Amino acid sequence: MGVPCASFTTCYQVKTRRSGYSEFRCRYIAPLRSATSLRLAPTIPNASYAFRTDCNASLVMTDSCSFSSGTMNSRGTNEIEFPYRKFLSNMICYMMMQNELFTDDWRTTDINVDSLWLIDKRDNSGKHENKYHGNFVPQIPYQLVKRYTGEGDVVLELFAGSGTTLYECEKLNRDYIGFDINDEMIGRVRQKMSDTKNIGFVINNCDVADSDKFDFCMEKSLRLIQKAKCDFLIAHPPYLDIVKFTEKKEDLSRISDLDLFIEKFVLAMKNALHYLQKGKYFAVVVGDVYKNSEVVPLGFYAMNAIKQNFKCKMKGIIVKNIEGNRGKIGAQGIWKYRALKSDYYLFKHEYIFVFKKEF
Repeated sequence: MGVPCASFTTCYQVKTRRSGYSEFRCRYIAPLRSATSLRLAPTIPNASYAFRTDCNASLVMTDSCSFSSGTMNSRGTNEIEFPYRKFLSNMICYMMMQNELFTDDWRTTDINVDSLWLIDKRDNSGKHENKYHGNFVPQIPYQLVKRYTGEGDVVLELFAGSGTTLYECEKLNRDYIGFDINDEMIGRVRQKMSDTKNIGFVINNCDVADSDKFDFCMEKSLRLIQKAKCDFLIAHPPYLDIVKFTEKKEDLSRISDLDLFIEKFVLAMKNALHYLQKGKYFAVVVGDVYKNSEVVPLGFYAMNAIKQNFKCKMKGIIVKNIEGNRGKIGAQGIWKYRALKSDYYLFKHEYIFVFKKEF
Protein backbone atom coordinates (compact mmCIF):
# COMPACT_ATOMS: atom_id res chain seq x y z
CA MET A 1 0.00 0.00 0.00
CA GLY A 2 1.48 3.32 -0.98
CA VAL A 3 1.66 6.43 1.12
CA PRO A 4 -1.31 8.74 0.46
CA CYS A 5 -0.08 11.94 -1.03
CA ALA A 6 -1.19 14.74 -3.31
CA SER A 7 -0.12 18.19 -4.30
CA PHE A 8 -3.26 19.82 -5.61
CA THR A 9 -6.10 22.05 -4.50
CA THR A 10 -9.86 21.54 -4.24
CA CYS A 11 -12.44 19.94 -1.94
CA TYR A 12 -13.80 16.45 -1.44
CA GLN A 13 -16.52 14.90 0.67
CA VAL A 14 -16.44 11.85 2.90
CA LYS A 15 -19.51 10.10 4.25
CA THR A 16 -19.27 8.45 7.66
CA ARG A 17 -21.88 6.40 9.45
CA ARG A 18 -21.97 8.84 12.34
CA SER A 19 -21.71 12.32 10.93
CA GLY A 20 -22.94 12.14 7.36
CA TYR A 21 -21.06 14.13 4.73
CA SER A 22 -18.11 16.24 5.79
CA GLU A 23 -16.18 18.49 3.45
CA PHE A 24 -12.47 19.29 3.66
CA ARG A 25 -10.16 21.52 1.66
CA CYS A 26 -6.43 22.10 1.45
CA ARG A 27 -4.06 23.89 -0.92
CA TYR A 28 -0.85 21.79 -0.74
CA ILE A 29 -0.39 18.27 0.43
CA ALA A 30 2.61 16.33 1.71
CA PRO A 31 2.52 12.54 2.30
CA LEU A 32 0.25 11.54 5.19
CA ARG A 33 1.73 9.94 8.26
CA SER A 34 -0.60 7.99 10.55
CA ALA A 35 -3.43 10.44 10.19
CA THR A 36 -6.04 9.89 12.88
CA SER A 37 -8.56 12.31 11.51
CA LEU A 38 -9.91 13.04 8.08
CA ARG A 39 -9.36 16.69 8.86
CA LEU A 40 -5.65 16.03 8.30
CA ALA A 41 -6.24 14.31 4.98
CA PRO A 42 -5.36 15.79 1.59
CA THR A 43 -7.80 16.95 -1.02
CA ILE A 44 -8.21 16.00 -4.65
CA PRO A 45 -7.93 18.58 -7.47
CA ASN A 46 -10.91 20.24 -9.07
CA ALA A 47 -13.48 17.60 -8.18
CA SER A 48 -15.90 16.44 -5.54
CA TYR A 49 -15.81 12.81 -4.40
CA ALA A 50 -17.84 10.61 -2.07
CA PHE A 51 -16.68 7.47 -0.30
CA ARG A 52 -18.99 4.73 1.02
CA THR A 53 -18.06 2.79 4.13
CA ASP A 54 -19.04 -0.87 3.86
CA CYS A 55 -15.99 -3.13 4.11
CA ASN A 56 -12.32 -2.90 4.98
CA ALA A 57 -10.33 -1.01 2.38
CA SER A 58 -8.31 2.14 2.14
CA LEU A 59 -7.64 4.95 -0.28
CA VAL A 60 -4.31 5.75 -1.88
CA MET A 61 -4.02 9.17 -3.48
CA THR A 62 -1.31 9.73 -6.05
CA ASP A 63 0.06 12.65 -7.99
CA SER A 64 -1.98 11.57 -11.00
CA CYS A 65 -5.16 11.74 -8.92
CA SER A 66 -5.88 8.04 -9.38
CA PHE A 67 -7.39 5.80 -6.73
CA SER A 68 -6.79 2.26 -5.55
CA SER A 69 -8.46 0.31 -2.79
CA GLY A 70 -7.39 -2.71 -0.79
CA THR A 71 -7.44 -4.28 2.64
CA MET A 72 -5.32 -3.13 5.51
CA ASN A 73 -4.75 -4.31 9.06
CA SER A 74 -5.85 -2.52 12.19
CA ARG A 75 -2.29 -1.45 12.92
CA GLY A 76 -1.66 -0.01 9.49
CA THR A 77 0.03 3.33 9.19
CA ASN A 78 0.13 5.98 6.47
CA GLU A 79 -3.59 5.44 5.91
CA ILE A 80 -6.53 7.72 6.48
CA GLU A 81 -8.73 6.96 9.50
CA PHE A 82 -12.19 8.13 10.42
CA PRO A 83 -12.45 10.74 13.18
CA TYR A 84 -14.01 7.97 15.32
CA ARG A 85 -10.95 5.74 14.60
CA LYS A 86 -12.56 3.45 12.03
CA PHE A 87 -10.48 2.89 8.96
CA LEU A 88 -11.97 4.05 5.69
CA SER A 89 -13.61 1.09 4.01
CA ASN A 90 -14.75 0.11 0.55
CA MET A 91 -13.70 3.34 -1.12
CA ILE A 92 -16.30 3.44 -3.84
CA CYS A 93 -15.48 6.88 -5.14
CA TYR A 94 -17.46 8.53 -7.84
CA MET A 95 -16.79 11.91 -9.35
CA MET A 96 -19.92 13.95 -9.12
CA MET A 97 -19.18 15.57 -12.44
CA GLN A 98 -17.58 12.50 -14.06
CA ASN A 99 -14.27 14.34 -14.42
CA GLU A 100 -11.76 16.33 -12.41
CA LEU A 101 -12.92 19.72 -13.65
CA PHE A 102 -15.77 20.24 -11.23
CA THR A 103 -15.40 23.27 -9.01
CA ASP A 104 -17.03 23.67 -5.63
CA ASP A 105 -17.86 27.32 -6.36
CA TRP A 106 -19.95 26.38 -9.41
CA ARG A 107 -22.78 28.72 -8.41
CA THR A 108 -20.61 31.83 -8.63
CA THR A 109 -17.93 30.92 -11.18
CA ASP A 110 -17.67 33.03 -14.34
CA ILE A 111 -16.87 29.97 -16.48
CA ASN A 112 -19.22 29.96 -19.48
CA VAL A 113 -20.60 26.47 -20.15
CA ASP A 114 -22.86 27.50 -23.05
CA SER A 115 -22.10 26.49 -26.63
CA LEU A 116 -22.83 30.04 -27.86
CA TRP A 117 -20.53 32.79 -26.66
CA LEU A 118 -21.76 36.32 -27.31
CA ILE A 119 -18.94 38.68 -26.39
CA ASP A 120 -19.87 42.33 -26.91
CA LYS A 121 -16.33 43.73 -26.81
CA ARG A 122 -12.80 42.48 -26.35
CA ASP A 123 -10.99 42.83 -23.06
CA ASN A 124 -8.30 45.48 -23.51
CA SER A 125 -7.19 45.56 -19.89
CA GLY A 126 -3.67 44.93 -18.69
CA LYS A 127 -1.18 44.02 -21.41
CA HIS A 128 -3.83 43.36 -24.07
CA GLU A 129 -4.12 45.56 -27.13
CA ASN A 130 -5.91 45.19 -30.45
CA LYS A 131 -3.00 46.08 -32.72
CA TYR A 132 -2.28 42.67 -34.23
CA HIS A 133 -4.51 41.63 -37.08
CA GLY A 134 -5.95 38.18 -36.43
CA ASN A 135 -5.53 37.89 -32.65
CA PHE A 136 -8.48 36.45 -30.77
CA VAL A 137 -10.26 38.13 -27.88
CA PRO A 138 -8.70 37.48 -24.45
CA GLN A 139 -11.99 36.09 -23.17
CA ILE A 140 -11.41 32.91 -25.21
CA PRO A 141 -8.14 31.77 -23.57
CA TYR A 142 -9.38 33.05 -20.20
CA GLN A 143 -12.40 30.76 -20.32
CA LEU A 144 -10.51 27.74 -21.64
CA VAL A 145 -7.46 28.04 -19.41
CA LYS A 146 -9.52 28.66 -16.30
CA ARG A 147 -11.80 25.69 -16.96
CA TYR A 148 -9.27 23.08 -18.06
CA THR A 149 -6.23 23.87 -15.90
CA GLY A 150 -5.28 24.70 -12.34
CA GLU A 151 -2.71 27.04 -10.87
CA GLY A 152 0.81 25.92 -11.73
CA ASP A 153 -0.28 23.87 -14.75
CA VAL A 154 1.43 24.29 -18.12
CA VAL A 155 -0.39 25.71 -21.14
CA LEU A 156 1.08 24.97 -24.56
CA GLU A 157 0.16 27.24 -27.46
CA LEU A 158 0.77 26.96 -31.17
CA PHE A 159 0.63 30.24 -33.15
CA ALA A 160 1.21 32.45 -30.10
CA GLY A 161 0.78 35.71 -32.04
CA SER A 162 0.62 38.83 -29.91
CA GLY A 163 0.65 37.03 -26.56
CA THR A 164 -3.07 37.03 -25.74
CA THR A 165 -3.02 33.56 -24.16
CA LEU A 166 0.25 34.24 -22.34
CA TYR A 167 -1.19 37.35 -20.68
CA GLU A 168 -4.18 35.34 -19.50
CA CYS A 169 -1.86 32.65 -18.15
CA GLU A 170 -0.02 35.33 -16.21
CA LYS A 171 -3.33 36.52 -14.77
CA LEU A 172 -4.39 32.98 -13.83
CA ASN A 173 -0.96 31.79 -12.57
CA ARG A 174 -0.37 29.14 -15.25
CA ASP A 175 3.01 28.39 -16.75
CA TYR A 176 3.25 28.80 -20.51
CA ILE A 177 5.11 27.49 -23.55
CA GLY A 178 4.38 29.23 -26.83
CA PHE A 179 5.46 28.97 -30.48
CA ASP A 180 5.47 31.47 -33.31
CA ILE A 181 7.67 32.56 -36.23
CA ASN A 182 6.92 36.28 -36.26
CA ASP A 183 10.19 37.79 -35.02
CA GLU A 184 8.71 41.23 -34.40
CA MET A 185 5.79 39.97 -32.31
CA ILE A 186 7.95 37.58 -30.30
CA GLY A 187 10.25 40.46 -29.39
CA ARG A 188 7.34 42.69 -28.44
CA VAL A 189 5.72 40.03 -26.24
CA ARG A 190 8.99 39.22 -24.49
CA GLN A 191 9.44 42.89 -23.75
CA LYS A 192 5.96 43.12 -22.23
CA MET A 193 6.66 40.10 -20.05
CA SER A 194 10.09 41.26 -18.90
CA ASP A 195 8.84 42.09 -15.39
CA THR A 196 6.83 38.90 -14.88
CA LYS A 197 7.77 36.85 -11.84
CA ASN A 198 4.69 34.79 -10.92
CA ILE A 199 4.86 32.22 -13.76
CA GLY A 200 7.41 30.40 -15.86
CA PHE A 201 7.12 31.00 -19.58
CA VAL A 202 9.00 30.34 -22.80
CA ILE A 203 8.30 31.73 -26.27
CA ASN A 204 9.96 29.74 -29.05
CA ASN A 205 10.74 31.09 -32.52
CA CYS A 206 10.12 27.84 -34.37
CA ASP A 207 8.18 26.30 -37.25
CA VAL A 208 5.59 24.12 -35.48
CA ALA A 209 5.41 21.76 -38.48
CA ASP A 210 9.12 20.94 -38.24
CA SER A 211 9.16 17.92 -35.94
CA ASP A 212 12.87 17.94 -35.11
CA LYS A 213 13.02 21.65 -34.28
CA PHE A 214 9.75 21.46 -32.36
CA ASP A 215 10.99 18.56 -30.22
CA PHE A 216 14.24 20.36 -29.48
CA CYS A 217 12.39 23.52 -28.38
CA MET A 218 9.84 21.60 -26.31
CA GLU A 219 12.41 19.57 -24.42
CA LYS A 220 14.38 22.71 -23.65
CA SER A 221 11.25 24.62 -22.61
CA LEU A 222 10.05 21.86 -20.29
CA ARG A 223 13.44 21.73 -18.61
CA LEU A 224 13.40 25.49 -18.08
CA ILE A 225 10.03 25.47 -16.34
CA GLN A 226 10.79 22.14 -14.65
CA LYS A 227 7.81 20.23 -15.94
CA ALA A 228 7.51 16.85 -17.69
CA LYS A 229 4.49 17.48 -19.92
CA CYS A 230 1.78 20.03 -20.59
CA ASP A 231 -1.72 20.21 -19.16
CA PHE A 232 -3.61 22.06 -21.89
CA LEU A 233 -3.04 22.84 -25.56
CA ILE A 234 -4.57 25.69 -27.51
CA ALA A 235 -4.13 26.44 -31.22
CA HIS A 236 -5.42 29.41 -33.18
CA PRO A 237 -4.05 28.80 -36.68
CA PRO A 238 -4.17 31.26 -39.60
CA TYR A 239 -7.30 31.12 -41.73
CA LEU A 240 -5.46 29.95 -44.84
CA ASP A 241 -3.79 32.94 -46.53
CA ILE A 242 -6.49 35.53 -45.70
CA VAL A 243 -3.96 37.44 -43.58
CA LYS A 244 -0.27 36.87 -44.28
CA PHE A 245 1.68 37.34 -41.07
CA THR A 246 5.27 36.97 -42.30
CA GLU A 247 7.26 36.50 -45.49
CA LYS A 248 8.70 33.18 -44.30
CA LYS A 249 8.05 30.21 -46.56
CA GLU A 250 7.18 27.99 -43.59
CA ASP A 251 4.40 30.37 -42.49
CA LEU A 252 1.03 28.59 -42.70
CA SER A 253 -0.59 31.94 -43.49
CA ARG A 254 1.10 31.83 -46.90
CA ILE A 255 -0.61 28.57 -47.90
CA SER A 256 -3.60 29.01 -50.18
CA ASP A 257 -4.15 25.33 -51.00
CA LEU A 258 -6.61 23.79 -48.54
CA ASP A 259 -5.21 20.25 -48.65
CA LEU A 260 -1.64 21.42 -48.04
CA PHE A 261 -2.80 23.68 -45.23
CA ILE A 262 -4.63 20.84 -43.45
CA GLU A 263 -1.61 18.56 -43.92
CA LYS A 264 0.69 21.09 -42.24
CA PHE A 265 -1.87 21.82 -39.54
CA VAL A 266 -2.22 18.12 -38.67
CA LEU A 267 1.57 17.78 -38.49
CA ALA A 268 1.76 20.75 -36.11
CA MET A 269 -0.97 19.26 -33.92
CA LYS A 270 0.78 15.90 -33.90
CA ASN A 271 3.99 17.53 -32.71
CA ALA A 272 2.19 19.37 -29.92
CA LEU A 273 -0.11 16.58 -28.79
CA HIS A 274 2.90 14.40 -28.08
CA TYR A 275 3.66 16.70 -25.13
CA LEU A 276 0.09 16.89 -23.79
CA GLN A 277 -0.74 14.51 -20.98
CA LYS A 278 -3.19 11.72 -21.73
CA GLY A 279 -6.66 12.58 -20.49
CA LYS A 280 -6.05 16.32 -20.77
CA TYR A 281 -7.85 18.77 -23.04
CA PHE A 282 -6.98 20.78 -26.11
CA ALA A 283 -8.81 23.41 -28.11
CA VAL A 284 -8.66 24.72 -31.66
CA VAL A 285 -9.99 28.19 -32.43
CA VAL A 286 -10.68 28.69 -36.12
CA GLY A 287 -13.04 30.44 -38.52
CA ASP A 288 -14.24 29.96 -42.07
CA VAL A 289 -13.03 31.85 -45.15
CA TYR A 290 -14.45 33.10 -48.42
CA LYS A 291 -12.39 32.24 -51.50
CA ASN A 292 -13.14 32.01 -55.20
CA SER A 293 -16.73 33.18 -54.70
CA GLU A 294 -17.65 30.51 -52.16
CA VAL A 295 -17.44 29.73 -48.48
CA VAL A 296 -14.61 27.39 -47.45
CA PRO A 297 -15.65 25.81 -44.09
CA LEU A 298 -12.11 25.75 -42.75
CA GLY A 299 -13.34 25.08 -39.24
CA PHE A 300 -15.07 21.88 -40.27
CA TYR A 301 -12.06 20.71 -42.25
CA ALA A 302 -9.79 21.30 -39.26
CA MET A 303 -12.16 19.56 -36.85
CA ASN A 304 -12.55 16.56 -39.15
CA ALA A 305 -8.78 16.29 -39.62
CA ILE A 306 -8.27 16.07 -35.87
CA LYS A 307 -10.95 13.40 -35.45
CA GLN A 308 -9.53 11.40 -38.35
CA ASN A 309 -5.91 11.54 -37.23
CA PHE A 310 -5.94 11.47 -33.43
CA LYS A 311 -7.61 9.35 -30.79
CA CYS A 312 -9.62 11.93 -28.94
CA LYS A 313 -13.14 12.70 -27.81
CA MET A 314 -14.94 15.80 -28.95
CA LYS A 315 -16.15 17.64 -25.85
CA GLY A 316 -17.53 20.84 -27.27
CA ILE A 317 -18.34 22.87 -30.38
CA ILE A 318 -18.61 26.49 -29.32
CA VAL A 319 -19.73 29.21 -31.70
CA LYS A 320 -18.42 32.65 -30.83
CA ASN A 321 -19.59 35.88 -32.37
CA ILE A 322 -17.10 38.25 -34.00
CA GLU A 323 -17.34 41.83 -32.80
CA GLY A 324 -14.81 44.61 -33.24
CA ASN A 325 -12.85 42.82 -35.97
CA ARG A 326 -9.81 45.00 -36.53
CA GLY A 327 -10.12 44.79 -40.31
CA LYS A 328 -13.72 46.00 -40.26
CA ILE A 329 -13.62 48.64 -37.52
CA GLY A 330 -15.38 51.76 -38.80
CA ALA A 331 -16.25 50.09 -42.11
CA GLN A 332 -19.39 48.09 -41.29
CA GLY A 333 -21.41 50.08 -43.82
CA ILE A 334 -19.20 49.31 -46.80
CA TRP A 335 -19.07 45.62 -45.89
CA LYS A 336 -22.87 45.46 -45.69
CA TYR A 337 -23.08 47.22 -49.07
CA ARG A 338 -20.68 44.72 -50.64
CA ALA A 339 -22.59 41.74 -49.22
CA LEU A 340 -25.90 43.05 -50.52
CA LYS A 341 -24.46 43.80 -53.95
CA SER A 342 -23.15 40.25 -54.10
CA ASP A 343 -24.67 36.99 -52.82
CA TYR A 344 -22.70 36.22 -49.64
CA TYR A 345 -23.08 36.70 -45.90
CA LEU A 346 -20.66 38.47 -43.60
CA PHE A 347 -18.78 36.18 -41.25
CA LYS A 348 -19.82 36.93 -37.68
CA HIS A 349 -18.72 33.66 -36.09
CA GLU A 350 -15.71 31.57 -35.14
CA TYR A 351 -15.51 28.05 -33.79
CA ILE A 352 -13.89 26.78 -30.62
CA PHE A 353 -13.49 23.01 -30.81
CA VAL A 354 -12.65 21.30 -27.53
CA PHE A 355 -11.21 17.78 -27.42
CA LYS A 356 -9.99 15.35 -24.79
CA LYS A 357 -6.82 13.44 -25.59
CA GLU A 358 -7.09 9.65 -25.22
CA PHE A 359 -3.64 8.47 -26.23
